[in-house]
Amino acid sequence: MGATAFIMAELTGISYWNIALIAIIPSILYYVVVYSAVHFEAIRTNMGFIEEERKPFWGCLSPRGTCSSQSW
Repeated sequence: MGATAFIMAELTGISYWNIALIAIIPSILYYVVVYSAVHFEAIRTNMGFIEEERKPFWGCLSPRGTCSSQSW
């Protein structure tokens, strides 16, 4: 998306920052629509919450990014 904005700025003569500011609106709309689609699909299929014991345990990660077998 950034490279495309540079090409658009070069071809149209509009500044890069104006193109980047204008591109914020469609990008926010995209994420709102994707979130809404997933949310309403979950409601439609009666999908519930994940039980606490089935949630992934991210606390086992060490500062180096590895999991030790003792933390399971």
